[in-house]
Amino acid sequence: MSERLIGRPIPRLLADQLLAKSSEIGKTAQPIENRLVALACPSVSLVRGNPQGYNDKFVVEGMFFGAKPPSIYVEFKKILPNGLYSYYYPKCSVVTDESLLYRDAKGKTNASCMKIHEDDSLHRLLPEPVGYSAVTVLYPNVFKNVLPTGFLILDNGYGLATFPLPSDSTGTGGYDSAH
Repeated sequence: MSERLIGRPIPRLLADQLLAKSSEIGKTAQPIENRLVALACPSVSLVRGNPQGYNDKFVVEGMFFGAKPPSIYVEFKKILPNGLYSYYYPKCSVVTDESLLYRDAKGKTNASCMKIHEDDSLHRLLPEPVGYSAVTVLYPNVFKNVLPTGFLILDNGYGLATFPLPSDSTGTGGYDSAH
């Protein structure tokens, strides 16, 4: 999967914001004038930490993960007897108390992993842009006899993103351009 996603970013989509209106015919959705909304897939920009094995913590940072923590997987492949590959995606566990650092859309504190409000900021000198996201996760337990591809995959329910893990992470095998 990561091999198909690398180098093929999905561009932002501009969409009309609709407003429901009632008429004699029934309910219809009419676009609000001059109100385009930019929709964007998640993107990963940084992996902090050096996971060496099961339950090691690392932080995934990027943009537009969504309010709820996304699903994050580490990609592995197994060579089958016929020479083909079978891919395996163990899921990382999210450390919730270290991932929900921002207010959600309703204003509830410590309820979102993505910065939604302009005035929320964890860093006073260099504030994060709206859409900045960070999730702390634990490296998953993996089966024996699998080869790491060195990529993680993020799925927020609306789109996918992939990113190479640090090359010195012995638990992941690091990025290997031959795979």
